Amino acid sequence: MSYGKKITEITDAGRHIRRKFSRGGWRGWHSPFTPAFRHRSSRHTAADHLSMPDNLTTMNTDTLHYAGFGPRLAANLLDFVIMIPLIAVSLWGSSHFRLFELYYFLPGILYGLFYSVYLVHRYGGTPGKLIVGIRIRKLDGEPVGYREALLRYFPEALLGLFMSIGFILSVNHMSDAEYVSLSFMHRARRLNELAPSWQKPLQWIQTAWVWSELLVLLTNHKRRAVHDFIAGTVVVHAPPKATPPGVPNPAVSS
Repeated sequence: MSYGKKITEITDAGRHIRRKFSRGGWRGWHSPFTPAFRHRSSRHTAADHLSMPDNLTTMNTDTLHYAGFGPRLAANLLDFVIMIPLIAVSLWGSSHFRLFELYYFLPGILYGLFYSVYLVHRYGGTPGKLIVGIRIRKLDGEPVGYREALLRYFPEALLGLFMSIGFILSVNHMSDAEYVSLSFMHRARRLNELAPSWQKPLQWIQTAWVWSELLVLLTNHKRRAVHDFIAGTVVVHAPPKATPPGVPNPAVSS
């Protein structure tokens, strides 16, 4: 070994020792000349890669495999199944407490933002999409940001927001005794009678929105729905996970 190389290693060792002292001592310290120290950075990189969410990786536009109606329907059904406990609590609360919808209004908004905006930004999709193996991406394959996630959710959230407001206005015209005494069907009929004048047109708009989403999705080769065009996104099949550096590939080793 040359003197220059020795000097370089001694200098690196001194820098490492100073860093260890500044961070609180020698616990867990490895000598810079041991194999454990030399390979520490490669192990750290592999661990980081394994824990990295799929949404942080960019997909090549040449290899994007667009998800069609079937996988997206399956993902929506799974999301519905996941939210059944919350739906059950909401139905139970609204059947026993006249102002339950008013109390649930703000928590419901926050939950919707968490489920359909934060999770989409953080992981590239809702839990249903992650289970099915599809992800939401920008048109160039880049991960979606909060802007795209919020724009995708905005039309659905806006319609749901006004529907909730209409329901709250309806129940305000009823007394607690009348509300609790009616059966589910009679209560729904009574609330429909007390609904504001714009509630019925809003229901038509909501129905038209659902059908337009389906029609647009089935008539373009990238299988983009209306909210995808609004947000500039596509839904694609997730690529197989690449083997990170420093981790043996089971397929190759076997």
